[in-house]
Amino acid sequence: MFDYKGFSAQKVEELCASKYVQRYCIRSMYNPSEIYSQGYYFRQYAQFPYFLPLMVFSEHGIEFGHVEHKEIENDAYAMFVFSDYKKLNYQKASKKICYKVLHPLIWYRRNNIEQSPLAKGTLAFPSHSTSKNDCIFDIEKYIQELKSLPLDMQPVCVSLHISDIKKGQHLEFIKHGIPVYTAGNPTDYRYGERFYNILRNFKYGTSNLVGSYAYFCVEMGIPFSLFGQESKYINISGDRKYDGDYKEREGYQIAENIFLGIHKHITSEQKEHVEKNIGNNPDLSRNEMKTLFYKAFLKKGLTPRVFFYIIKYLLFKYIFRCKL
Repeated sequence: MFDYKGFSAQKVEELCASKYVQRYCIRSMYNPSEIYSQGYYFRQYAQFPYFLPLMVFSEHGIEFGHVEHKEIENDAYAMFVFSDYKKLNYQKASKKICYKVLHPLIWYRRNNIEQSPLAKGTLAFPSHSTSKNDCIFDIEKYIQELKSLPLDMQPVCVSLHISDIKKGQHLEFIKHGIPVYTAGNPTDYRYGERFYNILRNFKYGTSNLVGSYAYFCVEMGIPFSLFGQESKYINISGDRKYDGDYKEREGYQIAENIFLGIHKHITSEQKEHVEKNIGNNPDLSRNEMKTLFYKAFLKKGLTPRVFFYIIKYLLFKYIFRCKL
């Protein structure tokens, strides 16, 4: 029974700690294709073996049509995106083969997870920092805003990202009486399952920034509200290509206008917007994706470095019986 009391600070920290991470596959060739359980479910969907690398590059979330530098500056065989709009923009920026695919976490959700019939309250996803950008907003003010949500949207809990847990943000929410959850370390293959096993227990979702979680909420039938303290991003990487506000990305303003305010029901506009951005009506069938993965491996993966990773994986997984 889900108790809406949150995790202890110790459990939150342990779920994010590298020493407790369980990996399921060979070393990642292209990180965005693997993190947040994406590679795990791509492989399940395509029935592609875990000991072979994915030689494709993927969006790591809903990017509003924005094409990132790293999506162009890589040697992957192909690019996976989640919308026709992003595909069009990518094809303008790169000659690499590009396919629209269903977001792998949504494929997993549709086959395994439903919202609990006892769902109640609101799960908040505070805008989060990354390794390149620090996200700044008044946490105490945001907490008061969450507590001010209508009674039928209570209790409010938060789901925190690993970057902010490392900054100690979970302690602030716990101190002010807001229960904290997390799906943990995004390199752990159990991330997607943990994420949905938390989300399914809530009736509403919210954040002070539109992110992938908004699309995961609405796709599952959970109304999403853009509400609360405005955040600001500061580039801490020293690399100018990470300058710029996340909210200034192409397409973000459309999403902001659609989700702004308190929503207790999903509008037809929100539903249509989400369906356009999660990869519905994909370019590849299950068998076609499997064929593509093998073709990509044969074209890009036959290197000494990859063979070293494969042998290491097989030895540790099946000979030494180690957790990866």
